[in-house]
Amino acid sequence: MTAAIEDLPEIIAKALHVAPAQVTSTLRMGDIPEWDSVAHLGLVVDIESAYGVAFSAEEIMDLTSVKAFSDRLARAR
Repeated sequence: MTAAIEDLPEIIAKALHVAPAQVTSTLRMGDIPEWDSVAHLGLVVDIESAYGVAFSAEEIMDLTSVKAFSDRLARAR
């Protein structure tokens, strides 16, 4: 069973160890200190696992915002 798209902010918050309220649709990598390049890789792994998807290396480089993840996951459904 895969997570619902509505669960994305909670999944991101958990992966980044921040409060869910900090995860808005406009949040981008680098906006908060917790979302650095190392945390980004863990976040990608957590999202891939939760949604049963696999991102290419090129996608991982482009998926640098909550909106980008949301848009990509919407296309995968």
